[in-house]
Amino acid sequence: RLTKSKVSQREHCLTSFVRNDILDLTTIGSIKDVDIKHAPLLYCLKSKHHRVREYMARFINALASLCR
Repeated sequence: RLTKSKVSQREHCLTSFVRNDILDLTTIGSIKDVDIKHAPLLYCLKSKHHRVREYMARFINALASLCR
C-alpha cells in the first residue's frame, strides 16, 4: 500500500510510524549494544523469509523518500 499510494497518503502513514515510534527506534542505542530481538527493524531485515526482508526494504525506501 505504501509504494502504490498517493504521496500525501504515504507521507501521512509514514509520519504516523515515525511520530508513534512504531519500530521502536528511539530505544536503540549504539549498534554494538543492539539486541536484534528488541529491534523490529533489524529483526525484519535479518528474517529468513525473503518476503519479510523485501517488504521491510520497501518500507525503508518509502521512509527515505520523505527525506527530500
